[in-house]
Amino acid sequence: MATIIMFLRELRDVVEAADERTVKVILETCLLTRQEKVNACQLVVDAGAQFVKTSTGFSTAGATIDDVKLLREVVGKKFGVKAAGRHTRHTNRVGHDRSRRRSPGDLGKRRDCSAAYRPEPVHRQRELEDASA
Repeated sequence: MATIIMFLRELRDVVEAADERTVKVILETCLLTRQEKVNACQLVVDAGAQFVKTSTGFSTAGATIDDVKLLREVVGKKFGVKAAGRHTRHTNRVGHDRSRRRSPGDLGKRRDCSAAYRPEPVHRQRELEDASA
């Protein structure tokens, strides 16, 4: 309990220091249990942040549709939810399951700014791949 209180206090300090700028808290949802995700979202809302994001993209997996639905359910419709993560971007960039993966961002307050939600036309993808090689 003491750890939770300290975390909440620290998060509130960050929100206060942001001086009314948007604060987005990133949860590595792939590493958390369902209950830990619920608890974390409640703390983020209580602290006064404006967004909760599903992943940094550097862990074992990115956003799942179930994670985004759960986060949206916990934080409510007026709070920002951002789906992100390496796996989600890669899956969409190569064109697999694109229509299904688009829905997590639609559940949030805004869409992710990554290529996951704005797939490039095929000819442009090839140009980008050639440029990065």
